[in-house]
Amino acid sequence: MKSLSAEAKISSESDFKRYIAFPLVEGMGVVTAVYHGDLIPKIQGREGILTFEKFRFSEKPGNTQFYRAEGGNSETWLISVTLPNTDETFELSKNKEGAIHFVEGSKAVDGLIIQIAITSSEDGTETEKVYQQTAGMYVTGTKFSGDVNCETVNYKIQYETEGSSEIGKPISSRTMQGYLSNELLFSHKVDNKVQWLPYLRNNEKLEYTKEQMELIRKTAREELEGVDIEQTVLNMGNHYFVGKVLDKFAHLLYVVDEFLNDEVLTKAVLKSMKGFFKTFRERKGERGFFYDTKFGGVTSKSAFRNVKNGEVDPGNINIDFGNGLYNNHNHDYSYYIHAAAVVGKIDKKFGGNWVSENKDFINTFVRDVANPSEEDSFFPVFRLFDIFQGHSWAHGITNMRDGKSLQSTSEDVNFSYAMKMWGQVIGDEAMEARGNLMLSIQKASFNLYFLYQDDNKVVAPTMLKNRVSGLLFEAKLAYETWFGSNPEFINGIQMLPLTPALGLVRSASFAQKEWDEILGKLSITSQWAGILNSNRVFFDPKSAWNYFSNPQFDYQNDMDGGQSRTWNLVFSAPFFNQKPQI
Repeated sequence: MKSLSAEAKISSESDFKRYIAFPLVEGMGVVTAVYHGDLIPKIQGREGILTFEKFRFSEKPGNTQFYRAEGGNSETWLISVTLPNTDETFELSKNKEGAIHFVEGSKAVDGLIIQIAITSSEDGTETEKVYQQTAGMYVTGTKFSGDVNCETVNYKIQYETEGSSEIGKPISSRTMQGYLSNELLFSHKVDNKVQWLPYLRNNEKLEYTKEQMELIRKTAREELEGVDIEQTVLNMGNHYFVGKVLDKFAHLLYVVDEFLNDEVLTKAVLKSMKGFFKTFRERKGERGFFYDTKFGGVTSKSAFRNVKNGEVDPGNINIDFGNGLYNNHNHDYSYYIHAAAVVGKIDKKFGGNWVSENKDFINTFVRDVANPSEEDSFFPVFRLFDIFQGHSWAHGITNMRDGKSLQSTSEDVNFSYAMKMWGQVIGDEAMEARGNLMLSIQKASFNLYFLYQDDNKVVAPTMLKNRVSGLLFEAKLAYETWFGSNPEFINGIQMLPLTPALGLVRSASFAQKEWDEILGKLSITSQWAGILNSNRVFFDPKSAWNYFSNPQFDYQNDMDGGQSRTWNLVFSAPFFNQKPQI
């Protein structure tokens, strides 16, 4: 198994030399089976085979045969058979076993290649001619490369192939289109101005009034007063909530340093944050992390309590929301990495060496999710980030009927953003560039598959009214979350955390439609109101500012535990103060 690919081999337990190999690669245009040993091929559809015929392309070499079959579900299949030698006598024929019709080979041929594609029932179509040209060649894997040049990001998926065909290129598919090529090239614009500060697309200068700064200063002190940051964070228990609250204090640290220039308070918060990371790094108990040698990853120990005979206790699988079995690593670790970036940045400002002492430790979390190199033998390449699909899959290694899924685009964005900023802090330009590249890819894919405007041509019109996908599985869409089906859950999980990168994927027009049609009609009295109102900064910053600046603001009930009122004030004020563009 490699990035974007795997090879499945089917054999009996008694004889591993007789097997069928199925190279499975994202984007492959045909299904390929390669037979080894004395296995006689048999092809059967779920609903049988209605019609079957052999036909010929006169220009094709004699070692390749073509067949057309109609399945019981009315699909038409083009079947190509490539023999290892031109003098082999072999053919497929239709047979029947009871009521089931199937196709069977006349004999076993070692090295036989059978490829199947769904095509038109029209004889001699252009589609069939393309498959005819590529018969005998198949994709086995991919190589990914990319670069960021000024404000443009370019990347390439290079397909590795075996076998031979008439034109030397395989067929691949993407967005329901076929491409006769062994590589796919993409180019996107990247916004390098997304950094630490709230980002206004059309105005690089952030403006704050004296009254706003006074409220921000007062609020920051209220949020930090009497708080034992290290213990508060550790007491959250669940790794996801630990990360969220940790990053909340990281945003507060950034504000008291960069905005308020309060050196005394900055050093006090910095000391507490560094204390947490020291405890976090040295944690030995069941709430800690460990390196898993089987799947090559950093994962929670909690799922592995009470392991018996090598089997995980099913009751522990969902501890830390399944982090132990690789669920949500992109979400969970994004908070730790961004918090580390803030600590490292400010520690360097005061002449500290925290970055050099902790770089390898934090990098393990980056590598776990988005290791870019096959030369890194400790982690798979891009475990969660799927270059072909354009986003991560949050689900881990357990079987799911509808495949892997993703429910929080914003936390996926947060990982790319956190990795970018951590790369900047440690001076790793390649890591920073990968963060920019992933953000640009996510911006494109999220606005096709997850966040729906009226002109979306990918999803069914009936789904557009929800404005978001909800849970997007490999096999279906489900307007719900793993923790409930309230609209504020489903739409709100796409909004947190509030970062300068979030506005890249959530446009003002989209956010306003979502509010006007769905969220603004809800009567929310829970902490989700804080998340929904923070999102209003992109289209109605006055309301966002007013919500968080309300003198009767309730820290316990008016915002999520991972939110900072101070950070929301810092973020919304310049949007509120921005002069209309002429």
